[in-house]
Amino acid sequence: MRWKWLAVGIIVLFVGTSFIPAIAQDTGKPLPASRGNWYYVGGSGPGNYSKIQDAIDNASAGDTIFVYDDSAPYFERLIINTTLALLGENRTTTIINSTAYDYDTVVTINADDTILTGFTIVLNGGPGVEVSGDHAKLSDLTIQSGIHGWSGTGVTLLGTYGTEITDTFIISAQIGFLLTNATHATIAHNRIIDPGLNGIVVYSSDNVIDTNAIMGNLDPYTRPVGIHLSGSRNHLTNNTIEAMVGNAIEGILLSGATDNVIEGNDLVNTGFGQDHSEANQFINNTVNGKPFVFLVDRSDTVIDNAGQVILVNCTRMTVQDLSLCDTHYGVCLIGTSDSLVQRCLISLCGYGVYLDGSTGNLIRNTSISDCDWGVAIKQGNSNRVENNTITDCTYNGLLISANDTRVSFNRVEDCGIGIAVDRCLHCIVSRNVVQQCICGISLELTAASQITQNTLVDNVLSAVFQNSAFNRWTGNYWARPRLAPKIIPGVFVYIWHPDPIHYRVLGVPWMNIDVSPALRPYEIGG
Repeated sequence: MRWKWLAVGIIVLFVGTSFIPAIAQDTGKPLPASRGNWYYVGGSGPGNYSKIQDAIDNASAGDTIFVYDDSAPYFERLIINTTLALLGENRTTTIINSTAYDYDTVVTINADDTILTGFTIVLNGGPGVEVSGDHAKLSDLTIQSGIHGWSGTGVTLLGTYGTEITDTFIISAQIGFLLTNATHATIAHNRIIDPGLNGIVVYSSDNVIDTNAIMGNLDPYTRPVGIHLSGSRNHLTNNTIEAMVGNAIEGILLSGATDNVIEGNDLVNTGFGQDHSEANQFINNTVNGKPFVFLVDRSDTVIDNAGQVILVNCTRMTVQDLSLCDTHYGVCLIGTSDSLVQRCLISLCGYGVYLDGSTGNLIRNTSISDCDWGVAIKQGNSNRVENNTITDCTYNGLLISANDTRVSFNRVEDCGIGIAVDRCLHCIVSRNVVQQCICGISLELTAASQITQNTLVDNVLSAVFQNSAFNRWTGNYWARPRLAPKIIPGVFVYIWHPDPIHYRVLGVPWMNIDVSPALRPYEIGG
C-alpha cells in the first residue's frame, strides 16, 4: 500500500509540472489557458524575449507566444511559418509598428491553424496581416494607418481555407479585407472605418461575410465601395454600410458574381450596384431605411415603396412616387422594356435614372437634383424622356447614347452639359428649356437627329457639336430674339498614325445653322 500511494504522488507531481510555463513570465498579470510550450516577449520576467520574431523562430508547432505591452511599440515585421498562437496582452497597448519597413507586410502567416489576437498593428503602405495558411483565427485586433491618409490593406487572404476573422477594427486602410481565391472564410463582427478604396473585396467563393460595419469615408472624391463581390456562393448577411451624405458610393457592388445570397444588409447614404450579376438572391435588404428592389425577369409590377430600384430584363414595370437619395443609381433599368418611371423625387445620386440596353421606356414627371448625371440612357432604342425637371447635376442633366430617343418638354438647369447626345442616330430633342449650364446642348458622333424648338438661356455655350453630321437644328430660341440664322460652332477631329508609335490630331472647324431661330422663348410644362 505504501508503494501504491507513492506512485500516485509521483503521477500528481508529474501532471502538475506539465502546466508550468517553459520560459519566464511576469507573474503579476493573468494569462490564458496553456497551449503547448509558452514563450514571453517583453514584461519583467527573467529570460523573456525582447523581440517577437525571436520567440517565433524558437517556437515549435502548438506553442504559444504571449507579448506584454510594457515594451510596446514593437518595431518589427513578423513571419510565422510554424503553427502557434500569438497573443497580445491588450489590443490597445500591445502595438506592432511597421513604420520602419515601408510597404512591407507587418505580419505574414504561412502556417496552418495559427491564432493571432490582442494587438494593434500600424500600417505604413503594405498589408497589415497577410495569410496564406489554412484555418487561421484572427480576433481582437486593431489595424490602422500610421501615415496621414489611407495606407495599405488591413488583412489579405491568399488562397486560404477556413479562415476566421472576428472583432477586428480597421481604420483608414485602402482596403479593409481582401479575399483572393479564399474559400470557407468567415468575416464577422468587424468594423471598418474610413476605407480609402474598399471596405471588403471578395474575389473568392463559398465565404460568409456577416454582421460587419463599414463607415465612411470622409473624402467626396475617392468614393469607395463598401463590399465589392466577385465570386460565387458567398453569403453577405446583416452588414451595415454607411457613407457620408453626398458620397454616392456603391455600398455593395456585385461584378461578375453568381449564386450569392445577399440578405438583411442595411445601407445608409449609399446603395447597390451590379455588373453582369443578375443570378443572385437579394432578400430583405434596405437602402436608407426602405426596401431595396432588385427584380429579374418580372413583368406587370408596380413599385411604389423602395429606397433603390434595379430592374433587369423586365417588361411593363411601373416605378412611381418614390423619394430616392444617396445611391449610385436611383432607378436602374437593364435590358428592360415598355416600362414607366414617373413622379419620383431623386437627389444626391450618381445617376438619377439609368437605362442600359433598354427599349420603349418612358421617364416622365420626375424631379432630379444634385446628381452626377440626371438621366443617362445607353444603348437600347425608342425611349422617351418627357416633362422632367433636372437641376444641379455635375456632368450631364441628360446623357443620351441610344438611337431613336425622344427628349421633350424637360427643364434642365445648372448642369455641366444640359443635354448631351452621344453616338446616336435619329434622336429628337424638342421643346426643352436649358438654362444656366456650361453648355446647353452638345452633339458628338451623332447623325440624322433633330434639335428643334428648344429654349436656351444663360448658358456659357448655347450648343456645340463634334464629329456630327446631317443633323437638323431649327426653331430654337438662342438666349435672345434673332432674325438672322444662328450659327452653331463645331469641329471634325481627325486622328492618324504616321507610324505605329506616333499619332497626330487635326481639328477642322465646322458649323451647323439654325436657319429659323425663334423670336421668343417657348412655354413648356414640367
